Amino acid sequence: MTTEPSQPLPPPPDRRRLSEHPGWRRLLAAARRSLERGGGRLDGAVTLQSPTDDERVVVIGITGAHRSAGAARLSVRLTDVDEQLRAVHGVGLRELLASAAPLRNRAAEAKRDAVARDALLDLAADGRHATAGWYAEWLDGMRRDGTLTRVVRAGLPFGDVLRVLDALPAPDEPIPVFADRVLDDTKALSEGPCAAWCSGPSPPGSWCRCRPAASPSARCGNPSDSSPTTSPARCWSSTSRPTAARSAGG
Repeated sequence: MTTEPSQPLPPPPDRRRLSEHPGWRRLLAAARRSLERGGGRLDGAVTLQSPTDDERVVVIGITGAHRSAGAARLSVRLTDVDEQLRAVHGVGLRELLASAAPLRNRAAEAKRDAVARDALLDLAADGRHATAGWYAEWLDGMRRDGTLTRVVRAGLPFGDVLRVLDALPAPDEPIPVFADRVLDDTKALSEGPCAAWCSGPSPPGSWCRCRPAASPSARCGNPSDSSPTTSPARCWSSTSRPTAARSAGG
């Protein structure tokens, strides 16, 4: 009686292409999210919902335990993934992921953002209009909708925001003259980071209502005028998300 020779096992996929492999793609993406949330620790686990056959084969290879083809989800420990990668590919999980893109430490980033936001709010608390209701509402709105975080991450000159507001009102002063006096740049309120803040409404209840400073002849408004006026505060008092900040952080 003769026996047919067993079929050789296929070679493992190239580790440089594991992130594109149908059995590894979602697993490595989930592992990255877990590591970035946990500061790079391997003591967690990841779960794949509605796993494919390719993913099931990979998980079986990692854990050494059979998984039913009808399983609705598959969980695997990061330490097991790390050990499998080292045994087969000679590289650990963190090193493999970092070779494609640096691993972020989201917990540390969140802490840094919180410290930086608090520093901006402390700076704003010393502003000329700190006791005004509209000013507090403006700051609270930016804190709640994430604008302050985007300002921090984009490195926008929030100090200039406060310098402009502190210099107002400045009735009938041409905006380029005002910008040069306050920010040492005649175009500071029409170009660059400031211009990115010019697309939204002013703080409710403030006298910062105005039209965009579109021409050199535009002048700073009179705070006692209840009609819409042109004021450089418009560029720095928007409660909407500034374009520059929005493009910086998503």
